[in-house]
Amino acid sequence: MRNLLTRYKPVIMIVFIVSLVLQIPSRSMAESATPSMFFQETGQELLNLAVSPVHGDMEDYLLAAAFGGGMIAALNHDMEWYHSVQGQRNAWQDEVMPPATFLGEGWVNVGGMAMLYVFGSKYDRKTAIMATEGLVGVALVSTLVKVSFTASRPSSDDTQRRWFTGNIGDSSFVSGHTMTAFCTAVIIGDAYHLEWLTYPLAGLVAYSRMYNRNHWPSDVVVAAGLGLLIGRTVVAYHASNLDETPLHFSVAPLEDGTQIMATWCY
Repeated sequence: MRNLLTRYKPVIMIVFIVSLVLQIPSRSMAESATPSMFFQETGQELLNLAVSPVHGDMEDYLLAAAFGGGMIAALNHDMEWYHSVQGQRNAWQDEVMPPATFLGEGWVNVGGMAMLYVFGSKYDRKTAIMATEGLVGVALVSTLVKVSFTASRPSSDDTQRRWFTGNIGDSSFVSGHTMTAFCTAVIIGDAYHLEWLTYPLAGLVAYSRMYNRNHWPSDVVVAAGLGLLIGRTVVAYHASNLDETPLHFSVAPLEDGTQIMATWCY
């Protein structure tokens, strides 16, 4: 069974994403969309977001403080908590956790958002752009942190945690899968009032990363906090109409490259 899941997991994930897209209610009829329009609009919104001042509120600061405390606790108990998770191993989790971790794969989430953009309503298209903005932010932040700390994974040695190993290509801190899952959970949950579903799924991804011996507890705790903050930032940006700033960017593909234009409205 496990070998079948591993072999056909891309197909399983595609079917899962398609089923979600088909179940999302249409908010309004949208004009036909294409994948190229999806990437063009995403690029434009990312540039607008990059130059727009987004300020956190008290909830964001409290959330950051809570996860900061969680990070300190996890760092002090990494070995204890990790081996506690490993002590829960059983047959059904051995079957479920490997495919569950793919809910945090970047390509799965971006692919799902592209499908939502192409086949969904105008509201769905806006949501897909927001989620993709968050995923780009996750990719940038997680890469920066991984390169900065180059921490060892428990799969290589679960008797000690080593930092600054120099192994940039396989750094444990932080969990990119967990960041992706929680960022997407915030944006999709807020858009469709599905927090009751998206947050438990994100938690499942975080647990699976420890269960599968990919990450230490502190990796997923910090990643969850960062993913939540990135997702909340994207939601706040769009909710506050900051995308109506005077400075706008547009991206257009050309035969010999890409054209980026900046427009200042006054």
